[in-house]
Amino acid sequence: MAPLRKLTLLFNSNSAELTAGHRGQLQGALGELRRAERLIISGRTDDQGSERLNQALAVSRALAIRRELLSLAPDLPARIEIDARGRCCYVAANKDEDGRARNRRVELVYTPSTAPS
Repeated sequence: MAPLRKLTLLFNSNSAELTAGHRGQLQGALGELRRAERLIISGRTDDQGSERLNQALAVSRALAIRRELLSLAPDLPARIEIDARGRCCYVAANKDEDGRARNRRVELVYTPSTAPS
């Protein structure tokens, strides 16, 4: 079985807006993502704000990435799953801006295909 790969896209505070940087990252990974057997888009937030706000923001971030991927490669939908959880699954402490910035993210976790291209 092929190892899992992960692409992380960081977001500004209280934002689900895609940047040119996000689009470039997705475009750069598109060849491998097209061949992925499974793709999970995980929306995450920092711990600032209410649980309800953060959950909505996590979902919005994940959906924004999915929309962009589908605009680039409409053949992906059968393999895409969404896992959005606000105020969860931190990769850094939320005690300072640097840590919070690392937690405001979407992770694309995927298994590359082992089939020949």
